[in-house]
Amino acid sequence: MLRLSRLILLLILALLMKVTSQLKQTTVPTDLFVSRRLSVAPMMQWTHRHFRVLLRLLSPYALLYTEMCHARAIIHAADRVLAFSPYERPLALQIAGNKVCELQKATDIANRYAFDEININFGCPSNKVQKGGFGAALLRFPDVIQQLVSAVQRVSDVPVTAKIRIGVDDLHGMKYLLTLGQALVAAGCTAIIVHARCALLNGIDAKANRSIPPIDYNAVYQLREQIDIPIIINGEVVSLEDVKRHLERVDGVMIGRGVTQAPYTFAAISAAIFQHQQRTRVAILLDFLRYATQAITQLWLPQYPTMCLLQLYRDTPQAGIFRRLLMRYRNDVDGLYNALLAQDFITKSC
Repeated sequence: MLRLSRLILLLILALLMKVTSQLKQTTVPTDLFVSRRLSVAPMMQWTHRHFRVLLRLLSPYALLYTEMCHARAIIHAADRVLAFSPYERPLALQIAGNKVCELQKATDIANRYAFDEININFGCPSNKVQKGGFGAALLRFPDVIQQLVSAVQRVSDVPVTAKIRIGVDDLHGMKYLLTLGQALVAAGCTAIIVHARCALLNGIDAKANRSIPPIDYNAVYQLREQIDIPIIINGEVVSLEDVKRHLERVDGVMIGRGVTQAPYTFAAISAAIFQHQQRTRVAILLDFLRYATQAITQLWLPQYPTMCLLQLYRDTPQAGIFRRLLMRYRNDVDGLYNALLAQDFITKSC
């Protein structure tokens, strides 16, 4: 029995190697202008390596982003923070900070890892970020933002972009947004990602900042009419209809929490935007389990890679059973596979 279990494990590992090889061959980075038409927002505790592998299985072409990485974290723990697999590309690194020397040093280190883009965060409104004086705290100072972006652009081997909001507290309106946009263009930014809300830094937490400030897509549309570099819109995008409507006015659409809540909907959106065949849930599930067999042994990665699959079967009759099995076998890929097989998840195509 022990020998049989070992044989099964070896077979799974062999399949994993085959899948990894296939992914490296089929997910060659596309032109960034094309990939930016649909991207996934950088999200703390979400867009780590495990989740990015799932996203790449859902969409072969969408531009993916790392979690926000502070420049000091990159300087002191580069491999832990920056390591990624080639089949995650096209992949952008999002960095944050408020010191030119730290941002340049972090960028110089990131150059060795061959990301496809470096994005600087000027939109995160969390209390921790505010106390650190970076992210959305810098939106009050377009001249400082211009200086920081210019410094990163000078040392980066890849295009540099920025993620902003349409305003901060009482500082908003088209005059402010255009001033900020022009500062970013002057600094050498190749694209601007705009969350279509103001950042409120007066005691409202990051979660509330995703819903309480009113959404204003028109501000982003007007910015695009006056700026000559690509503008990507972000904020409350959940459906294919949302994406298509925005693409009539801007160059790209970034989806955030909607991907975590309904990942298979994202697969359908990607298939429509990039005109590729949408994979079945079963195919995605099997490929991810093969990946997880290897990843779960790498203890330095976020634990329980299979938890990324929690919403894969959302809005299907099997959703409840699927989630319960994931929770029960979250640290046992072989046990999860056998349990899913017993429930006909592996044999049914959906």
